[in-house]
Amino acid sequence: MVSDDARANFAVTLETEWRDSKERHRGMPSKEQVKRNWAARLVVAGKFATIERALGPDTCFACGTEIPLGIIRAHIRASVEGGDNDVENIHLLCWPCHVGSELLIGDEYWRWFLNGGFLGELRQIVSLLGAHVAER
Repeated sequence: MVSDDARANFAVTLETEWRDSKERHRGMPSKEQVKRNWAARLVVAGKFATIERALGPDTCFACGTEIPLGIIRAHIRASVEGGDNDVENIHLLCWPCHVGSELLIGDEYWRWFLNGGFLGELRQIVSLLGAHVAER
């Protein structure tokens, strides 16, 4: 059985984390601002077929997965690396791509991004496994 004190402590922890999260996102451009800023360039890069599609439902910029309520505003250059909240430094990513991009810097990030993010990495692994199985 969970004590009342434990429940109260848990509630305080959740509220604190929620407030901290809101503070971290203060000053960040909205998802719509990020879409408008990047739409044309994402079409040129082959990430979306049309500008209308890039401006449409929340879709991960890296892997192309549509995530209606789960898309995350993610820094291209991490805050800890000196990245700011300018719209030029923000992409919309799904959770797996956000986690996968955390340690990527500069050209390494852009290669990962243009190769399809998390799903691109997964496709490469499947392809390598298929080639390995075919060799046997």
